[in-house]
Amino acid sequence: MPVPPLRRRTGRTPDPKPEFTAKQPPKWEQWEILVVFGSILLLMYIWFCYENFHFHITHFYAHLGYPNAQHLVGQRYLRGVGVRRDEAMAAHWFSRAVQNSGPVSGEQNQTLIM
Repeated sequence: MPVPPLRRRTGRTPDPKPEFTAKQPPKWEQWEILVVFGSILLLMYIWFCYENFHFHITHFYAHLGYPNAQHLVGQRYLRGVGVRRDEAMAAHWFSRAVQNSGPVSGEQNQTLIM
């Protein structure tokens, strides 16, 4: 059985091969470099100084009025973890936590005063 010849398409010319053009890598903007560099520095600070970082975040929330954060800041000042030990500041933060209805802070404040 003979094989029929292949049919040619008429009316179309094959597309020429596109020439290879090397794409330029995208250029980094100055703000992108600063964001990446700042993120790396922040992650290094969090990794190596996690106690200080935790204290600063908790201190921020304590200033916003969260009683749990105020109690934690008082505990940090009372024990001297991540900050210089200061009983006056501990009493201040415990009293602010009591004002914002933190019952555990009231007990801590009473034992600190006595």
